[in-house]
Amino acid sequence: FTLTDEKAAQTVLSALQQRVEDQRAALENYQPDEVGKLDNAIVEQRGASVLLLVPADADAAKTALDSLS
Repeated sequence: FTLTDEKAAQTVLSALQQRVEDQRAALENYQPDEVGKLDNAIVEQRGASVLLLVPADADAAKTALDSLS
């Protein structure tokens, strides 16, 4: 997400973090195999942008993101 400013991005960041937690709770009993992906979810803010990534390979995703910095 690209927002108008960092304050708006912080609001979205909080909402996405809550979304991941909500999904984790919802899937715990319904699709327990998917919870591991949410445990490795990447939710991060860079300036006025926010990223939510639920990768199959968290290490590769983190490496790719770090290369963008």
